[in-house]
Amino acid sequence: MKFNYQFVHSKKQEILLFFCEFFFFIFQIFINISATLKLKKNLQNFFSKDLKVTILANGPSLESDLKKISPDDQVFAVNTFPINNNFNKFKPNFICWIDSMFQVDIEILSEPLRLSITRTFEQLNAIDWKLVLFIPKQAKEIISSRIFNKNISIVTIPSIKYDFESSFYLKLLSFLRLPPPRINVAVTAMYISIISGVKEIDLVGADMNRIHSFQVDNKTNTFQMNYVHFSNSNENKINFKDKLKNRKPASMYVKLKREASSFKWYAYIAMMANNLNISLRNKSSNSLIDSLER
Repeated sequence: MKFNYQFVHSKKQEILLFFCEFFFFIFQIFINISATLKLKKNLQNFFSKDLKVTILANGPSLESDLKKISPDDQVFAVNTFPINNNFNKFKPNFICWIDSMFQVDIEILSEPLRLSITRTFEQLNAIDWKLVLFIPKQAKEIISSRIFNKNISIVTIPSIKYDFESSFYLKLLSFLRLPPPRINVAVTAMYISIISGVKEIDLVGADMNRIHSFQVDNKTNTFQMNYVHFSNSNENKINFKDKLKNRKPASMYVKLKREASSFKWYAYIAMMANNLNISLRNKSSNSLIDSLER
């Protein structure tokens, strides 16, 4: 099936991006090809190719989407799912972290996140089943020092270091099966699942609609949002400004651009799955993602 997602708004923009991103493209191929091949070989030790992978994104609809998990599914969780009340019920096979909040000094995190991250490590260190934790290479030393449970295998994952916009290069990167940047953890989880060789992947809890909660304080021009996360979706919303204490909040422009980039890389993963004839479906109850089959 032909994949025709709109990545750019004009031919003129595409031509400009082609020339501007050329050297970035060559460099990313050079540094990521071998790491990608190594990851693919490593994943053969952990995934069952004949069983479907269900990825649990971290949107507020996940609580209602959990009923879509089949008993035989390989369950792939992300971020702080270990503190969800259903963690021990579903016993995920895999979990992925790409956010720096898991590797920085706990004390510099904002109060709500500090508690969530601390409890996440405690829950993982208490599990009694085998689990694979995927993390960036640069985070291995600090995270390994916080994980002492022998049931957990830590696997490092590569990522490209440039947020490409040229549809031409995105198509080439997809053909070469190179990893996405560290933009969205569900995107990375889907990439890992695809590279593992499984043929069926479902995504649940991927609302991608937090832009509806973006706000600006009309007196201070400070960005904030009424943040809802699956791990506290039944509690009051948190007035969320920044993950780190005493750090200047990002601008509305930066926040919106990062959200737009996530949608682009969802489409990138959809294109890769399409090229490989992999069934990748968005089974989320409430989702703004427009590139994945439903």
